[in-house]
Amino acid sequence: MKGEASFLSENRIGVETGGDFETYKFEHAIIATGSRPFIPDFLPVDGEHILDSTSALALEEIPESLAIIGGGYIGIELGMAFAKIGTEVTIIEMENSILPQVSRELVKEVEKKSKKLGINLKLNTKIEKATVEGEKVDLQLNSNGEAEVLQAEKVLVTIGRLPNTAHIGLEQAGITKEERGLLEVDEQCRTNVSHIFAIGDITPGPALAHRASKQGTVAAEVIGGKPSAMDSPFVPYVIFSDPQIAGVGMTVEEAKEKGIKIKRGKFPFQANGRALAVNEGEGYAEVIVDAESHVLLGMHIVGPDASNLIGEGVLALELAARVEDVALTIHPHPTLSEGWLEAAEAALGHAIHIVNDSKEKSGEKIVLR
Repeated sequence: MKGEASFLSENRIGVETGGDFETYKFEHAIIATGSRPFIPDFLPVDGEHILDSTSALALEEIPESLAIIGGGYIGIELGMAFAKIGTEVTIIEMENSILPQVSRELVKEVEKKSKKLGINLKLNTKIEKATVEGEKVDLQLNSNGEAEVLQAEKVLVTIGRLPNTAHIGLEQAGITKEERGLLEVDEQCRTNVSHIFAIGDITPGPALAHRASKQGTVAAEVIGGKPSAMDSPFVPYVIFSDPQIAGVGMTVEEAKEKGIKIKRGKFPFQANGRALAVNEGEGYAEVIVDAESHVLLGMHIVGPDASNLIGEGVLALELAARVEDVALTIHPHPTLSEGWLEAAEAALGHAIHIVNDSKEKSGEKIVLR
């Protein structure tokens, strides 16, 4: 039914539907209320001049200029899309890199393409104030202590999301939440109240639709009496930038932080026949491998169709495959998937389409000559 719901107790819920109020008693409940854009008080979204990701997609005319506050997934994806249809785009990010949660090396390819598209990247920059002046918005910026005013026709705020866990009666049901509003769950997606489950953006972890979908399946199966659980750490991420970025498992940086000795195989798409044929030779595929056991720890890709190619990486890690398993698997030619084959070969020190020298036999470094 459609309406506004809130818990009345740990086994009753009330639903307001167009002036009526009905109550229901339940044995199990799943909370799947999702998230909303985080908007600071000094950036009031009006849907006309200052936008969130929803109102940005509802624009009926192409803006002449667009300032995007936040260089994360959503800011980069929308920024590149608007730049391609003719908008003058400026992306403002307070960190020293766009996509700050992603491995710096992967991000470099997207930065290069952003500059080709004419996108102005303002890094290490904070927003102090936004003022609507006529049909323009003036943004007061602070970049490394220096003040600046940036004017744009539209401003898009993409600096994060908040879980929708307020005003649904969690206290009446005895459900506890974190300071940020997230609900802690166990591997079966149970909250601290065992017959009430939570899934998706309201739980700690990456706010990704495919993760939420898996959690929903797990919760439904547990309620149905099946021994189901979120028992895999391998949740892939995909960024629909240009070129696309996708990955699963550990990055080089994460492996080093954990003190794991690794081998790394990296294969550039400029040496891949299919990528060259479709004029998309940007980027590379890489595998991160445990140096002793050769078990795959991570697989990452930046380049054409990365969103589809990462499926092989997720399956490989889920099956605890070794790098030899990928290297010995025949990949169809000419396809982009051969990037995984060549990266695996590179990690073993015997890549075919890039040069291996004595230092590169260890798989730590592969250089296209």
